[in-house]
Amino acid sequence: MAGLFYFGEMFRPVPLEKHFIGVRGKAGSQTSNTNLDRVAYDKVLDLVREGHQVMVFVHARRDTMATARKLHEFAMRDGTIDYFDCSAEKGWESARIDVGRSRNSEVREFFDFGFSVHHAGMLRSDRNLAERLFADGLIKVLCCTATLAWGVNLPAHAVLIKGTELYDQSQGKFVDLGVLDVLQARSFHATVNVRFLDEPDVPNMKRRV
Repeated sequence: MAGLFYFGEMFRPVPLEKHFIGVRGKAGSQTSNTNLDRVAYDKVLDLVREGHQVMVFVHARRDTMATARKLHEFAMRDGTIDYFDCSAEKGWESARIDVGRSRNSEVREFFDFGFSVHHAGMLRSDRNLAERLFADGLIKVLCCTATLAWGVNLPAHAVLIKGTELYDQSQGKFVDLGVLDVLQARSFHATVNVRFLDEPDVPNMKRRV
């Protein structure tokens, strides 16, 4: 068709990989949530051990802090918290002063441990701060909602999407996450890994698409 252009994977400077990782449990159940948290931590730790930063996308504002807290708890319990430490990075000390001035307790709470959060309920100044911390390599993990994908050019080696269902108020039920929506939102970033965590009946299912 005249005037129609297709930009496939060959046009990306860095190839994009997509992985689906299933966990046991009915969506929204305690079993499912516990398994999601553990699998998310395991995958984040694998990537951080390799020296990468990770964005963890969730579907509700409160889940950004809940996920950051769970990741931190697992790291403390397993003795792996040092992998998330960014205090040796250039500019960390001055950034710590900026974080201390933030009015957002969520940003202040976990900065020393290498985590931060980002969602639409935060002040624009605090969202800018979280973005800058991640861009400058001063945190390892950013737990965020889709707000971050709206026009923010923030490179990351990997994106972890926690859960493949979200509540649709117009339909009054949980619906599948639109994969294309996520990929299009992230398409301008230097991301090479996208991993989706969902809740199929078969545990530990993994496939590459």
